[in-house]
Amino acid sequence: MEKKYLSRFGSTLCSLLLFAILALVINFSSHAANIDEKISSLRIEQAHARMPEIQVYYYPDADKNQESPLAASLASEKLQIESLESYSEETGMDYYLLVDISASISKKYFASIQDALLKFHAGMKKNDRLTLITFGDEVNLIFENKTVKDDVQEAIMALENKDMTTALFQAIEKTARMADTDGNAMKRSIVFVITDGEDFAVNKSSANEASATMEKAGLPLYSMAVEKMAGEKENQYINEFGEFTRSTGGQLSVFNDENTWECMQQIVHSLYNAKLLKLEASNNKSYQTLQTLTITFPDEVSAAVNVLASRSVPDEIPPTVKARQESDKSISMTFSKKVLNAEIPDNYKVTVDGDTILTVHTVEVSDSNPDEVILIFQDPFYNGEYEITCKNIYDDSKEANLVTWVSRIKVEDGLKEDSGIIKFLKDFWFVFVALFTVLSVGLTLLLVYLRVKKNKGVVVVDGKVTLQSNMEVKQRVDIEKETGHKLIVQLRDGKNSIKEIPILVSGSVIVGRSSICNLYFNDNNLSKQHFAIEEGADGFYILDLNTTNGTMVNGIKIHQKRKLQQGDLINAGMLEMTLRW
Repeated sequence: MEKKYLSRFGSTLCSLLLFAILALVINFSSHAANIDEKISSLRIEQAHARMPEIQVYYYPDADKNQESPLAASLASEKLQIESLESYSEETGMDYYLLVDISASISKKYFASIQDALLKFHAGMKKNDRLTLITFGDEVNLIFENKTVKDDVQEAIMALENKDMTTALFQAIEKTARMADTDGNAMKRSIVFVITDGEDFAVNKSSANEASATMEKAGLPLYSMAVEKMAGEKENQYINEFGEFTRSTGGQLSVFNDENTWECMQQIVHSLYNAKLLKLEASNNKSYQTLQTLTITFPDEVSAAVNVLASRSVPDEIPPTVKARQESDKSISMTFSKKVLNAEIPDNYKVTVDGDTILTVHTVEVSDSNPDEVILIFQDPFYNGEYEITCKNIYDDSKEANLVTWVSRIKVEDGLKEDSGIIKFLKDFWFVFVALFTVLSVGLTLLLVYLRVKKNKGVVVVDGKVTLQSNMEVKQRVDIEKETGHKLIVQLRDGKNSIKEIPILVSGSVIVGRSSICNLYFNDNNLSKQHFAIEEGADGFYILDLNTTNGTMVNGIKIHQKRKLQQGDLINAGMLEMTLRW
């Protein structure tokens, strides 16, 4: 009976002991392994830019296809993926270790921290650098940029945790500013803080200020938080400080005074699992504000981080250009890099054999190469040496370097040069047109002048211009019969001069255009037989002979025979006359 109870008691005791050991192992492992659990998911640790170069350190999800990204962009601009490689210890890391020296950390914990720091330094790679900073009442730089070969034991063992306040976020912000320099722009820098997570300081940097500075510097924060505070109190700041740590791209791990070095070692080893992605933008233009960098992986998975790409690599090399004949009236221009304003025809000057200037009609961008344009001309090329210079065309860089390159091509299968006479006629055709016009007008004026001179000038009759010869009187005289009453016809010309024509009236006189009339004129406005002047017993009478244009006496159109008075004004056709007797 006693053996039975003893057996049961021994079995129960063994079970309890095994349970206790298992609990300790699980508890120890949970603290040491929580960093691995965090890093197993896709995460961008840090990104640095010196435009156009960009470097990204990220951790792919081990269980998913995230080894090779498909695309990347910065501020919505597509980036070129240059390379993807695993992190190499030959690259080296810059470690910034921040150690909490406040009295809220127990002496036992602090001793384990000092021991872990010494082991950390001893395990550094040859290209690693270590900067040690302490914070409590103040933030102090203990040493800077130490290598594995430097002696740091005395400085580390001299540390004491006795400060009554903790300027945690001020230490993080100052460290970020220290690490964010031009010389460190493309280095992988790790800010490593060992603390209880409490910030107990007045009028110092806040968590938001520290987070903003870390984001602008592109730095991750890896944290180790003590599990117990002085007096074996549970650490109530772990969750809040862990959230702050993860927001920077880093991770937090909780440790106790027995596994400090194991926890630190676990974090350091995990850093070598990062992938280094090298990207390149199309130009070196920088940004003065944070921009979103997005990386896309297979299965439509993406990760993003904010980057302050305010630094750039100077680009002082102007673009070069290679020209070649594309067709019988086009030239291809291929630039060595992306340029602006290349599509404007007026930005090109093309000369042939050093003197003739050709005008570029249109410019087209090549479908196969965005850095190639085609200059199109209206006429086919002649044989000769062609020189192409550019103006107002510059590269797409921060410096906007102008294209100063002069391109030359030789056309040997084009049109042959015209003879001197043909070329002269082509160049000065407008002079011949002007001369022909002047000669034509001069000849016309000469002919008009000669005709006017032949017809003894021009006169204006009844507001119309006519040749003087048209007003000449052609009088029919009957020699055998000179009896009758004498009548004086006074004829007026355009200059109001009076020409007197004496006629004899024996019965009647016919006036008109026809040569059968007694008095006829070369006036197309007169009828062949226009009016008659008849002799009456008491004087002379005038009678219109049913003409189209009619006959007027003193401005009044007559319709029947009318007696004439001395000085009456007679108008017929272009004639204007008065009669006296």
